[in-house]
Amino acid sequence: MKVAVFGTGKYYSIYKKWFINVEITAFLDNDKSKQGKFLDGVPIFSPDEVLALEVDRIYIMSHYINEMSLQLKALGISDEKIYYTYDLAELGFQPEVEMPTGIHHEICRARILLISDDLKLNGAQYALFYTVQILKRAGYEIVAASPVHGEMEENFAKSKVPVIIDERIMTGKLDELSWAYGFQLIFINTVTYYNLLLKRDRSIPVVWWLHEPECFVKNCLIEGLRKIHNENLHIIASVYPYGLFMNVNHQKNTVLM
Repeated sequence: MKVAVFGTGKYYSIYKKWFINVEITAFLDNDKSKQGKFLDGVPIFSPDEVLALEVDRIYIMSHYINEMSLQLKALGISDEKIYYTYDLAELGFQPEVEMPTGIHHEICRARILLISDDLKLNGAQYALFYTVQILKRAGYEIVAASPVHGEMEENFAKSKVPVIIDERIMTGKLDELSWAYGFQLIFINTVTYYNLLLKRDRSIPVVWWLHEPECFVKNCLIEGLRKIHNENLHIIASVYPYGLFMNVNHQKNTVLM
């Protein structure tokens, strides 16, 4: 199968090994400084040239999935040909899951799981880390998880919070992550991984913490949000995401910040 990849930045660098079973014949990028150059031996084109490409699928590798999918559709690409990071699991690649030493013992004791989109030293991750400190002082055992490594791991280590690294957090669903079973409460940090909520054990309460800027929320796929069940889902949101999610899902169990 021949595919094109729309996006040549962070997302592609993380997930390029997932394309091992297909042939990438072209990249697309809106950055004019990249167009005409090569990445991993493959040419980078302007999205305006997409109709001339003979590919079976186009994978969007960026957070701006809504904006970029609309761009492709405006250029004449059908919905059936557009794929996202969430669809990568269909390609058959199985990443290794990094479990720290002693993690199985820790999971048996842990009651709360915190899932983050990354472990950078930025606002969302600091907010999550402060939450960890409060919960630890209250006596809770916690496990954190992320699809990628980052500097925040050092802070988690100092707080004796084990961290699981699993790239499937970005591509899968909660019920597909075997290590996510057995917790009494799950935190999902940021709107980025709403795909995790599409299939989950709804008997386990989930706190979905939304604290993104407007551009992040606007780039969620609305059709995906509409498929999320509200049962045992508790949204903590700033005013802007709250307005969007009320329109999409008529969410009642939401706390404004």
